[in-house]
Amino acid sequence: MRRFLLATRLLLPSSASVIGYWLLVSAFLVLVTTGMKATSDTTATLWGFRLAGFGSTSTQIQSNAFLEMIHHAWTIVTLPFVCFIGLRPLLRSFRTDFGLFLRFSRSPCFFIEAVRGLTLLIVIVVVSMPFAAAVAWGRWWPGLAWPEVWSGLASCTATMLFIATLTYLLAVWRLPREIVVSLGMVTPFVVEGISMFVEKSNRLFLLNWMPPGLPYSIDSGSDPTIRVALVFFLLVVTGRLLAAGHTRWLLAD
Repeated sequence: MRRFLLATRLLLPSSASVIGYWLLVSAFLVLVTTGMKATSDTTATLWGFRLAGFGSTSTQIQSNAFLEMIHHAWTIVTLPFVCFIGLRPLLRSFRTDFGLFLRFSRSPCFFIEAVRGLTLLIVIVVVSMPFAAAVAWGRWWPGLAWPEVWSGLASCTATMLFIATLTYLLAVWRLPREIVVSLGMVTPFVVEGISMFVEKSNRLFLLNWMPPGLPYSIDSGSDPTIRVALVFFLLVVTGRLLAAGHTRWLLAD
């Protein structure tokens, strides 16, 4: 177990980068909460700018605007962090030189795939922690309802679950790291565009099979795209573990 945990730590991003990420997201959301004010029963402002289109009461306006800013933080900070920094050590484990090291260290293929799966899960949890704290704070102020709390957390977590798993799968296919990172960055925007096209073409049943794109489009904690992201994660990780179980060593002799 100790060797397993040590190997997992090698594939995780540095503590300094994680702390820097947490501070950046937290600082942004703190600025949002301190800059948002109700000016009447039906109006509110953010940093002095009037908020419009978020509801009919000041509480609704602030709650919806707060969730919107959480999604902005995901798009601007979390997505680039995961693609460029958070998953970088994991992607390096698919390089040939790393594979040769594992072969000569006599590490079973199942061992390293289990390490990769756990690393992927830890990265998703780590990057989602600031959003969990934000929606918990949002419950107290500006007064999010429980469905909004779960929706805010699920939207950020599910979208990252899908993107991180897709990036891992692309790395499994031995694509160059630059292509893997680029596809991870643009995929949520492409998926969002396809979802909008499907919705406008009145083929709404297809949305039940679409993965999550950007977190803005997830309406509730029971959104079908959340289920798709979870199933996709389980299928990819379980499939890799089953495939690894048929190979004793990472590289054939």
